[in-house]
Amino acid sequence: MITRLERIVIALVLAVVAAGVTLVMASAQGQSQTEPADPAAQPDCQTCHQPFYDSWTGGPHGQSSTSPTFLEEWGKQGNPGACLVCHTTGYDTSTGVYAAENVDCAACHSPIPANHPQENMPVDKSTDTCVRCHSSVEFGVSNWAMSGHYQRNMTCTACHNPHSTDLRSITGQELEDPSDLCINCHKDYPASYEHSAHAQSGIGCVNCHLDLGSDPESFATAHQVPDHNFMPEIATCSSCHAHQMHAAGDAAGAIEQEGESVAAEPVQNGNAGEVSTTPEPVSPVGFASLAGLIGIAAGAVLGPWMRKFLSRLGGSK
Repeated sequence: MITRLERIVIALVLAVVAAGVTLVMASAQGQSQTEPADPAAQPDCQTCHQPFYDSWTGGPHGQSSTSPTFLEEWGKQGNPGACLVCHTTGYDTSTGVYAAENVDCAACHSPIPANHPQENMPVDKSTDTCVRCHSSVEFGVSNWAMSGHYQRNMTCTACHNPHSTDLRSITGQELEDPSDLCINCHKDYPASYEHSAHAQSGIGCVNCHLDLGSDPESFATAHQVPDHNFMPEIATCSSCHAHQMHAAGDAAGAIEQEGESVAAEPVQNGNAGEVSTTPEPVSPVGFASLAGLIGIAAGAVLGPWMRKFLSRLGGSK
């Protein structure tokens, strides 16, 4: 008969083996998250497309996973693999391996023809290509679907250069003001706008129709872009005309005089109760501990059979 001490020893041995194997596997997968596939397997686009390559290299797509800004923000969140789905090319969520750093040519031009350049590189010029990554409310995609541009089947590349991500230039003209790109299509509006107080103050189309207000640099942080429904809102007007609006509490006071009660100022959400949607990095030690518990349970159950098996091996010798 197997003793209780022998059963405990067998269970502990199985636990150590299971925990060790799990720890090695989990650590290896975590290290592979920042290791790209063999660079030699990537297409050499630079040789034939130097101008496009240069504009891509200096743009957000060409630096999506290597820029200091991304690396700093990514590190603050614990280097979650979810970010690499859009910030690299060909990221495999099951292995943590990606095909190439940054959003490279293959991210939009795929599958790559085997006989290229005899056969052109494919590309889906519709908005569907962009919204694979620019899909959240932070990027204004839901608002974009409300715009007149979207209703007229305009695509992102009508205004944005897909390689540099800058605004497109106008043929034969240097784009000094983003509003010039609007006027290139909306040619009937300058006649009345040029004599307005807005024009005299240097306020262009984008300040009101992209909700930039008087500070275009307010969208310089990560994952923020101007509102793409192109419909001015009261909040946009208030950014410049606050001194002409009702003072805080004036409207509420008028309503209270009529017997109703409202809050004079909106309640701002604080830090309490906030729920983060950012996944926390999982330690391999956690997986190893779980595997160790399973090993202990398996050892306790399989101990008698293992004792008999070992006894038979000893007897056969």
